Amino acid sequence: MALDEAQQLYGQRSAGLATLGIKDITNESLPSIHRSTRAIVKLAFFVIQRCTELFSADFPDFTKIADEMAPDSHPLAIPPQFETAKNGTVGLAAAIEQRVRILRRNIRQIAIICHSDQYWAPILEILQRSNLPLYVMEQRGEKLPLDQPIVVLARPAHVGGQEFDAVILVGLEQGVVPPRVAGNDALAAAVEQQALREIYLAVTRARYQVVIMLSHRASPTPVLRDAAKSGLIKSAGASERL
Repeated sequence: MALDEAQQLYGQRSAGLATLGIKDITNESLPSIHRSTRAIVKLAFFVIQRCTELFSADFPDFTKIADEMAPDSHPLAIPPQFETAKNGTVGLAAAIEQRVRILRRNIRQIAIICHSDQYWAPILEILQRSNLPLYVMEQRGEKLPLDQPIVVLARPAHVGGQEFDAVILVGLEQGVVPPRVAGNDALAAAVEQQALREIYLAVTRARYQVVIMLSHRASPTPVLRDAAKSGLIKSAGASERL
């Protein structure tokens, strides 16, 4: 239940099963099977444990209780990584298309999860002009043709319950996600907690690869910068071929 709560982007933490009339409840951590590699699971846990609204004794350390994860030695597995584009927003959209084409050499199902509306239109435009098998997700719970190669463009609120071989995260930059809020500490804290849930949800959609695409000269959002300092995200450098 705690893991499910972490994916409820606009939900409120409940008081527990007792509120449903179920008495004599005890806590027990059950073994879990994760879709993702251990490297991706470690990054997801690093992010969600910063969420003060959720993280407590009820929230399991799922990096330790999992019976089975996709091994980091899997042929498709690459540790989570940053990639930096060139030449502003246009360069970012071009870098994403290029990264998708590289991934499609051996990856069938790819999601581009856009965390900032300022990047949505240029990414959508360049992908629509391409010959890629693009599907734009407009709502949560949509059924995707996962028996064939597909490239999905979605917002964080719409990807719950989905799984992809690789995920490209866009907009997770300092000052963009979470956006700066001046003069209202309570609102700033709420926006930060929302961003943490969205990052956690997006990261855990991936089976084998997570690529965090940054625009030219942008710095990653603080939680991801801290994750990189802890060795959980590697830097792939700039997209030199653009």
